[in-house]
Amino acid sequence: LNRCEPYQRAADYWRKKASSLPPAPELPRLKVAAPIRFERWEHRLPKAAWSRAKEAAAADSVSPSALLLAVYAEVLGFWSASLRFTLNVTVFNRLPLHPQVEQVAGDFTSMVLLEVDRTQPETVRRRAMQLQRQLWSDLEHRSFNGVEILRELSAKAGGAGRALMPYVFTSSLNNRGYRALEKLGKVTYTVTQTPQVLIDQQVFEENGELVLSWDCVEKAFPTDMARAMFEKSCTLITGLCDDFQGTRIEQRLPAPQSDAAEARLLHEVFSERAETQPDDIAIEC
Repeated sequence: LNRCEPYQRAADYWRKKASSLPPAPELPRLKVAAPIRFERWEHRLPKAAWSRAKEAAAADSVSPSALLLAVYAEVLGFWSASLRFTLNVTVFNRLPLHPQVEQVAGDFTSMVLLEVDRTQPETVRRRAMQLQRQLWSDLEHRSFNGVEILRELSAKAGGAGRALMPYVFTSSLNNRGYRALEKLGKVTYTVTQTPQVLIDQQVFEENGELVLSWDCVEKAFPTDMARAMFEKSCTLITGLCDDFQGTRIEQRLPAPQSDAAEARLLHEVFSERAETQPDDIAIEC
Protein backbone atom coordinates (compact mmCIF):
# COMPACT_ATOMS: atom_id res chain seq x y z
CA LEU A 1 0.00 0.00 0.00
CA ASN A 2 2.74 2.48 0.88
CA ARG A 3 4.11 2.35 -2.67
CA CYS A 4 0.84 2.99 -4.51
CA GLU A 5 -0.15 6.33 -6.01
CA PRO A 6 -3.14 7.06 -3.68
CA TYR A 7 -0.90 6.53 -0.66
CA GLN A 8 1.76 8.88 -2.00
CA ARG A 9 -0.87 11.56 -2.75
CA ALA A 10 -2.27 11.18 0.76
CA ALA A 11 1.21 11.33 2.30
CA ASP A 12 1.99 14.54 0.38
CA TYR A 13 -1.33 16.06 1.49
CA TRP A 14 -0.75 15.36 5.18
CA ARG A 15 2.93 16.23 5.25
CA LYS A 16 2.12 19.62 3.78
CA LYS A 17 -0.79 20.07 6.19
CA ALA A 18 1.15 18.89 9.25
CA SER A 19 3.38 21.97 9.23
CA SER A 20 0.41 24.16 10.17
CA LEU A 21 -1.66 21.64 12.14
CA PRO A 22 -2.36 23.08 15.62
CA PRO A 23 -1.94 20.99 18.78
CA ALA A 24 -4.77 19.49 20.81
CA PRO A 25 -7.12 21.80 22.77
CA GLU A 26 -5.27 23.57 25.55
CA LEU A 27 -7.45 22.60 28.51
CA PRO A 28 -6.58 23.08 32.19
CA ARG A 29 -4.81 19.89 33.26
CA LEU A 30 -3.66 18.19 36.43
CA LYS A 31 -1.01 15.56 36.93
CA VAL A 32 -2.57 12.10 37.32
CA ALA A 33 -0.93 9.40 39.40
CA ALA A 34 -1.12 5.78 38.26
CA PRO A 35 -3.28 3.77 38.04
CA ILE A 36 -5.28 5.94 35.64
CA ARG A 37 -9.02 5.41 35.94
CA PHE A 38 -11.61 6.19 33.28
CA GLU A 39 -15.14 7.23 34.17
CA ARG A 40 -18.07 6.67 31.82
CA TRP A 41 -20.99 9.09 31.62
CA GLU A 42 -23.99 8.56 29.38
CA HIS A 43 -26.86 10.72 28.15
CA ARG A 44 -29.83 9.62 26.06
CA LEU A 45 -31.84 11.86 23.75
CA PRO A 46 -35.38 10.61 23.06
CA LYS A 47 -36.18 9.39 19.56
CA ALA A 48 -38.59 12.23 18.73
CA ALA A 49 -36.14 14.97 19.78
CA TRP A 50 -33.22 13.33 18.00
CA SER A 51 -35.30 12.96 14.82
CA ARG A 52 -36.04 16.71 14.87
CA ALA A 53 -32.35 17.52 15.16
CA LYS A 54 -31.43 15.17 12.30
CA GLU A 55 -34.14 16.59 10.05
CA ALA A 56 -33.01 20.15 10.71
CA ALA A 57 -29.39 19.21 10.00
CA ALA A 58 -30.33 17.34 6.83
CA ALA A 59 -32.00 20.49 5.49
CA ASP A 60 -28.51 22.02 5.43
CA SER A 61 -26.92 18.80 4.12
CA VAL A 62 -25.22 18.29 7.49
CA SER A 63 -24.79 14.69 8.63
CA PRO A 64 -25.75 13.68 12.19
CA SER A 65 -22.11 12.81 12.91
CA ALA A 66 -20.91 16.24 11.76
CA LEU A 67 -23.54 17.90 13.94
CA LEU A 68 -22.39 16.03 17.05
CA LEU A 69 -18.74 16.59 16.17
CA ALA A 70 -19.43 20.33 16.06
CA VAL A 71 -20.98 20.18 19.53
CA TYR A 72 -17.91 18.37 20.85
CA ALA A 73 -15.58 20.92 19.23
CA GLU A 74 -17.54 23.86 20.64
CA VAL A 75 -17.58 22.45 24.16
CA LEU A 76 -13.85 21.66 24.21
CA GLY A 77 -13.15 25.02 22.61
CA PHE A 78 -15.17 26.77 25.29
CA TRP A 79 -12.73 25.55 27.94
CA SER A 80 -9.63 25.73 25.73
CA ALA A 81 -7.10 28.56 25.89
CA SER A 82 -6.41 28.04 22.16
CA LEU A 83 -8.85 29.04 19.41
CA ARG A 84 -7.27 26.70 16.88
CA PHE A 85 -6.77 23.08 17.83
CA THR A 86 -6.87 19.53 16.50
CA LEU A 87 -9.28 16.72 17.37
CA ASN A 88 -8.69 13.01 16.95
CA VAL A 89 -11.60 11.60 14.88
CA THR A 90 -11.85 7.83 14.52
CA VAL A 91 -12.90 6.47 11.13
CA PHE A 92 -13.77 3.04 9.76
CA ASN A 93 -11.13 2.42 7.09
CA ARG A 94 -11.77 -0.94 5.41
CA LEU A 95 -9.99 -0.29 2.12
CA PRO A 96 -11.06 -2.35 -0.96
CA LEU A 97 -7.65 -3.98 -1.35
CA HIS A 98 -9.01 -7.50 -1.87
CA PRO A 99 -12.28 -8.83 -3.39
CA GLN A 100 -13.10 -10.64 -0.13
CA VAL A 101 -12.21 -7.81 2.24
CA GLU A 102 -15.84 -7.50 3.38
CA GLN A 103 -15.63 -11.05 4.74
CA VAL A 104 -12.62 -10.30 6.94
CA ALA A 105 -13.24 -9.91 10.68
CA GLY A 106 -10.98 -7.37 12.31
CA ASP A 107 -10.48 -3.87 13.64
CA PHE A 108 -10.40 -1.49 10.68
CA THR A 109 -10.47 1.61 12.83
CA SER A 110 -8.11 4.42 11.92
CA MET A 111 -8.07 8.10 12.76
CA VAL A 112 -8.09 11.50 11.11
CA LEU A 113 -6.56 14.60 12.69
CA LEU A 114 -9.22 17.27 12.20
CA GLU A 115 -8.35 20.95 12.53
CA VAL A 116 -10.87 23.19 14.32
CA ASP A 117 -10.70 26.95 13.89
CA ARG A 118 -12.78 28.94 16.39
CA THR A 119 -11.19 32.33 15.77
CA GLN A 120 -14.57 33.52 14.50
CA PRO A 121 -17.62 32.88 16.76
CA GLU A 122 -20.28 30.83 14.97
CA THR A 123 -23.50 28.99 15.66
CA VAL A 124 -23.22 25.24 16.09
CA ARG A 125 -24.97 24.92 12.71
CA ARG A 126 -22.27 26.92 10.92
CA ARG A 127 -19.50 25.12 12.80
CA ALA A 128 -20.95 21.76 11.71
CA MET A 129 -20.96 22.85 8.06
CA GLN A 130 -17.33 24.00 8.29
CA LEU A 131 -16.10 20.85 10.01
CA GLN A 132 -17.97 18.59 7.61
CA ARG A 133 -16.28 20.23 4.60
CA GLN A 134 -12.88 19.90 6.24
CA LEU A 135 -13.49 16.29 7.25
CA TRP A 136 -14.58 15.31 3.73
CA SER A 137 -11.38 16.80 2.34
CA ASP A 138 -9.27 14.96 4.92
CA LEU A 139 -11.05 11.64 4.36
CA GLU A 140 -10.12 11.72 0.69
CA HIS A 141 -6.54 11.25 1.87
CA ARG A 142 -7.09 8.69 4.62
CA SER A 143 -4.66 6.18 3.07
CA PHE A 144 -2.03 8.01 5.12
CA ASN A 145 -3.58 7.68 8.55
CA GLY A 146 -3.41 9.69 11.74
CA VAL A 147 -0.99 7.30 13.45
CA GLU A 148 1.57 7.91 10.71
CA ILE A 149 1.03 11.66 10.98
CA LEU A 150 1.55 11.63 14.76
CA ARG A 151 4.67 9.54 14.32
CA GLU A 152 6.14 12.14 11.99
CA LEU A 153 5.04 15.04 14.20
CA SER A 154 6.63 13.36 17.21
CA ALA A 155 9.90 12.87 15.37
CA LYS A 156 10.01 16.53 14.35
CA ALA A 157 9.08 17.70 17.85
CA GLY A 158 11.74 15.58 19.49
CA GLY A 159 9.38 13.46 21.56
CA ALA A 160 5.95 11.81 21.46
CA GLY A 161 4.71 13.90 24.39
CA ARG A 162 4.53 16.98 22.21
CA ALA A 163 2.35 15.43 19.53
CA LEU A 164 -0.39 13.72 21.54
CA MET A 165 -4.02 14.10 20.47
CA PRO A 166 -5.91 12.99 23.59
CA TYR A 167 -9.40 14.29 22.70
CA VAL A 168 -11.24 11.74 20.56
CA PHE A 169 -14.57 11.73 18.74
CA THR A 170 -16.06 8.35 17.79
CA SER A 171 -19.29 8.01 15.83
CA SER A 172 -21.02 4.67 15.32
CA LEU A 173 -24.04 6.24 13.62
CA ASN A 174 -25.01 4.22 10.53
CA ASN A 175 -22.56 1.52 11.60
CA ARG A 176 -23.91 -1.82 10.41
CA GLY A 177 -21.79 -3.76 12.86
CA TYR A 178 -23.11 -1.86 15.86
CA ARG A 179 -26.73 -2.20 14.74
CA ALA A 180 -26.22 -5.96 14.47
CA LEU A 181 -25.27 -6.05 18.16
CA GLU A 182 -28.79 -4.90 19.10
CA LYS A 183 -30.06 -8.33 18.08
CA LEU A 184 -27.96 -9.91 20.82
CA GLY A 185 -29.72 -8.00 23.59
CA LYS A 186 -29.32 -4.83 25.64
CA VAL A 187 -25.83 -3.54 26.42
CA THR A 188 -25.57 -3.18 30.19
CA TYR A 189 -21.96 -2.02 30.64
CA THR A 190 -19.13 -0.81 28.46
CA VAL A 191 -16.05 1.35 28.85
CA THR A 192 -13.17 2.34 26.58
CA GLN A 193 -9.76 2.85 28.13
CA THR A 194 -7.10 3.95 25.68
CA PRO A 195 -3.55 5.00 26.60
CA GLN A 196 -2.81 8.68 25.91
CA VAL A 197 -6.55 9.49 25.59
CA LEU A 198 -8.22 11.77 28.14
CA ILE A 199 -11.73 12.14 26.68
CA ASP A 200 -13.39 9.89 24.10
CA GLN A 201 -16.87 11.08 23.10
CA GLN A 202 -18.86 8.26 21.52
CA VAL A 203 -22.22 8.55 19.79
CA PHE A 204 -24.56 5.86 18.51
CA GLU A 205 -28.25 5.10 18.16
CA GLU A 206 -30.21 2.53 20.14
CA ASN A 207 -33.87 1.95 19.28
CA GLY A 208 -33.98 5.35 17.61
CA GLU A 209 -32.56 7.20 20.62
CA LEU A 210 -29.26 9.04 20.50
CA VAL A 211 -26.79 7.72 23.05
CA LEU A 212 -23.97 10.12 23.92
CA SER A 213 -21.22 8.82 26.18
CA TRP A 214 -17.89 10.05 27.47
CA ASP A 215 -15.03 7.87 28.60
CA CYS A 216 -12.97 10.34 30.56
CA VAL A 217 -9.98 10.54 32.89
CA GLU A 218 -11.84 12.84 35.27
CA LYS A 219 -8.89 13.38 37.62
CA ALA A 220 -6.79 14.79 34.78
CA PHE A 221 -8.80 18.02 35.04
CA PRO A 222 -9.64 20.47 37.84
CA THR A 223 -12.47 19.49 40.19
CA ASP A 224 -15.87 19.18 38.46
CA MET A 225 -14.54 20.53 35.16
CA ALA A 226 -14.87 17.34 33.09
CA ARG A 227 -18.38 16.74 34.41
CA ALA A 228 -19.33 20.33 33.55
CA MET A 229 -18.05 19.82 29.99
CA PHE A 230 -20.11 16.67 29.59
CA GLU A 231 -23.25 18.33 30.94
CA LYS A 232 -22.66 21.28 28.60
CA SER A 233 -22.58 18.83 25.67
CA CYS A 234 -25.89 17.31 26.74
CA THR A 235 -27.53 20.73 27.14
CA LEU A 236 -26.27 21.92 23.77
CA ILE A 237 -27.52 18.83 21.92
CA THR A 238 -30.93 19.13 23.56
CA GLY A 239 -31.14 22.78 22.50
CA LEU A 240 -30.34 21.86 18.89
CA CYS A 241 -33.50 19.79 18.70
CA ASP A 242 -35.64 22.95 18.86
CA ASP A 243 -33.31 25.66 17.50
CA PHE A 244 -30.84 24.24 15.02
CA GLN A 245 -30.40 27.53 13.20
CA GLY A 246 -29.42 29.77 16.09
CA THR A 247 -27.98 27.64 18.89
CA ARG A 248 -24.57 28.85 20.03
CA ILE A 249 -22.55 28.32 23.14
CA GLU A 250 -22.35 31.21 25.60
CA GLN A 251 -18.97 32.77 26.26
CA ARG A 252 -18.66 32.46 30.04
CA LEU A 253 -17.55 29.48 32.09
CA PRO A 254 -19.79 28.07 34.85
CA ALA A 255 -19.49 30.20 38.00
CA PRO A 256 -17.28 27.91 40.14
CA GLN A 257 -14.73 27.55 37.34
CA SER A 258 -14.78 31.17 36.18
CA ASP A 259 -14.30 32.33 39.77
CA ALA A 260 -11.36 29.97 40.19
CA ALA A 261 -9.83 31.08 36.89
CA GLU A 262 -10.10 34.76 37.82
CA ALA A 263 -8.47 34.10 41.19
CA ARG A 264 -5.37 32.43 39.76
CA LEU A 265 -2.12 34.37 39.53
CA LEU A 266 0.17 34.26 36.52
CA HIS A 267 3.01 32.49 38.32
CA GLU A 268 0.56 29.79 39.51
CA VAL A 269 -0.32 28.93 35.92
CA PHE A 270 3.38 28.75 35.06
CA SER A 271 4.08 26.45 38.01
CA GLU A 272 1.21 24.13 37.10
CA ARG A 273 2.43 23.87 33.51
CA ALA A 274 5.96 23.12 34.72
CA GLU A 275 4.53 20.24 36.76
CA THR A 276 2.44 18.73 33.97
CA GLN A 277 4.74 19.41 31.00
CA PRO A 278 8.29 19.71 32.41
CA ASP A 279 10.01 18.93 29.10
CA ASP A 280 8.20 21.54 27.01
CA ILE A 281 9.82 24.79 25.94
CA ALA A 282 8.89 27.60 28.37
CA ILE A 283 10.23 30.63 26.46
CA GLU A 284 11.29 31.11 22.85
CA CYS A 285 13.04 34.34 21.91
